[in-house]
Amino acid sequence: MTALVLQLTASRRPNKDLPYQPHQPPPPPPSTCGLHPNSVGPYCPGSTTHAPHAGCSITVVIAQRCVEVRKEVENRIRGRAGWTEPKSHPGTFRMIEAEDKCLRADRTTGLGASPGPYTDKFGMLFTEGRTSKGIYACQITGCSESQVPSVMDFSTNFCNMYNLVCTEKEGCKSSLQQLGPLMEIKYAASCTHKGTPEHDAAQCRR
Repeated sequence: MTALVLQLTASRRPNKDLPYQPHQPPPPPPSTCGLHPNSVGPYCPGSTTHAPHAGCSITVVIAQRCVEVRKEVENRIRGRAGWTEPKSHPGTFRMIEAEDKCLRADRTTGLGASPGPYTDKFGMLFTEGRTSKGIYACQITGCSESQVPSVMDFSTNFCNMYNLVCTEKEGCKSSLQQLGPLMEIKYAASCTHKGTPEHDAAQCRR
């Protein structure tokens, strides 16, 4: 308390060289669309079950401006231009919240998918930067979680996110704008279940 009072007093001390500027509160922290850190990853939607459940956190880097990447991801979630994920029983995506640098959504397994139907929640945070060569790049930090007790998920949580950010080079169909190139993809330990890595892109097209 003493340090705070001294700081405020000092900020009001007259200065003949600088015009007086009233104290301004700090800007609010950037929105993360309700995502929060947990055992699965740093920006996760959480789960409705308190029992052990499958999840996966990934980091993807695409050589493109984040505003373009996020727009295409949103277009795929909303199914614009007839986009569906490349599965034999395509799931249904639903946007829950979307802001400039993040989104939160869910996906329900498609008709005929077995086992099911299940709904998973996921979120993404978009951070823009540049490569060492000065090329714009967008880092997507994603996290998907099952909403029911589960152990193995056959890469489902991984695919919930991968099918939204993969490019035509990986054999993925775009909605309204091509993405890419995909420069890097990393998987957190949460994508490994019972000692089995469950981040297989081939499972995203089964």
